[in-house]
Amino acid sequence: ITNSLDAVHFDETGIYIDKKRQWLHVDSNDKYTYYEAHEKRGKIATDKIKILPNFSGTAVHDCFKTYYSYTSCKHALCNAHILRELNAITELEKQMWADPMKKLLIEIKKEVDSNWNVANTLTLDKTEAFEERYDKILKNGFAEDYSANWKLYSEKKVKKSTSLNLLNRLSAHKEEILSFMYNFNIPFDNNLAERDLRMAKVKQKVSGTFRSVEGANAFTRIRGYVSKVRKHGLNTIDSIRSIFTNNPVDPALVY
Repeated sequence: ITNSLDAVHFDETGIYIDKKRQWLHVDSNDKYTYYEAHEKRGKIATDKIKILPNFSGTAVHDCFKTYYSYTSCKHALCNAHILRELNAITELEKQMWADPMKKLLIEIKKEVDSNWNVANTLTLDKTEAFEERYDKILKNGFAEDYSANWKLYSEKKVKKSTSLNLLNRLSAHKEEILSFMYNFNIPFDNNLAERDLRMAKVKQKVSGTFRSVEGANAFTRIRGYVSKVRKHGLNTIDSIRSIFTNNPVDPALVY
């Protein structure tokens, strides 16, 4: 994963080890999965894992600030998270701009999906047209949010609305949000990392907690191996059985 020039997904989720809240980190792509449990969520953990500090491809994530501290790689944001936030703004804050932005992102994804097998990026005229619509929706969104909340914003130290926070993120990270449009090798969302974490969450619900750090580390190594085996299309049981023989299956050698 470390030397890949393609996209790698990064995510983390809370787990309990010896009844203490800790974090399970995952770094993965369509062929490899790496898990590590750590007591910290942020940079101390990612530095210790040593993948992001040495990565030069595109990091796909949910805009967690720690990931942005690594500048040797490019960044792409998960649009599934953004779509959920846009839905919430439409339903809870009743602001009109969120629905057109949601429809635009979905429209761009459909355009990318219909062209991915014949090109690696959308044509210049299409990207410019989509960018123009994106910017127009943002402009309308800022105006609408200010109109709805100007009395609050006139007060000192007022907390920004959820809508304004998202508008600021959509504005500041436009390139990372639309990166899947510029390069078809970049995914629309970070769902791969979320799927790779799902079984760990299931185990957490069943077991409640890992009883020791050693047990958590054993689980991450086994689960990482099983995930890689499946991603390479190998038989899971046969691969696990091979570990106890003189010829263990190494998914990294399978292409």
